[in-house]
Amino acid sequence: MIYTVTFNPALDYALWCDNLIEGKTNRAFAAEISFGGKGIKVSYALKKLGVESTPIIFIAGFTGKEFSRLVAQDGINAEYIELKNGYTRINLKIKTKSETEINWIGPEINEEAMKTFYEKISHIKNDDTLVLSGSVPPSLPDDIYKTVMQKTKCRIVVDTIKNSLIPTLSLNPFLIKPNKEELDTIFNTDTGGNISKYAKELQNAGAKNVMVSLGKDGAFLLDENGNEYIEKAPEGVLKNSVGAGDATVAGFLYEYNISADYRKCLSKAVETGSKSAFGLL
Repeated sequence: MIYTVTFNPALDYALWCDNLIEGKTNRAFAAEISFGGKGIKVSYALKKLGVESTPIIFIAGFTGKEFSRLVAQDGINAEYIELKNGYTRINLKIKTKSETEINWIGPEINEEAMKTFYEKISHIKNDDTLVLSGSVPPSLPDDIYKTVMQKTKCRIVVDTIKNSLIPTLSLNPFLIKPNKEELDTIFNTDTGGNISKYAKELQNAGAKNVMVSLGKDGAFLLDENGNEYIEKAPEGVLKNSVGAGDATVAGFLYEYNISADYRKCLSKAVETGSKSAFGLL
């Protein structure tokens, strides 16, 4: 079984406007509300690939109830930890010729909620996979993913920003998936042209497999055997890049469960991520 964790889910409220004029009343001609959060987006992509997973999600308030309704509407069976205070955040995305986002920080996750969470993951088996992805809310320490890894011996995938990713490396995650921009941030330099070099540094630090998503240029993989692969992305019209990286992780895990062939895993990862970006997933 594949489990995903979403500490900081959101209702993504997208508004389409002809123009956005600061200080004026702007009117939208279209709107859409969907569930967001990297962990649940991995589960969503897996569902589209025909693979069941178990998302574990922290929700709060009336927005949390709407979040769970939308998830159930897509046929995803999630396990929820309901927080007593606050609200599941609403992230506003204003789409004109460009996209402007306003993201909230989300509700506080207290010790009682984390105790419930640790009880849930205590039942995960050694041959299961646990995906730890997305931002860490301010109420939790940056190294929370490392703490989670210390409480389970299963296969771990980590997809998060520098401050939360680096502490996990010493515990040898099965797969990490920084994108190019995140790789630049980790090493405080432009890593273009040297993806292999910096992926090896992350592997030397403890990661078994390092996949770097490169947007429209596809993805790079350094596998645990030292083999390097590059997969170009197919041509297509970008509809929405949100969730494409999560679909990439889903595609990798889908193929790994079938063949454990890393070249095929990268190919399926790029295919699935591209389909998501093109609005075909």
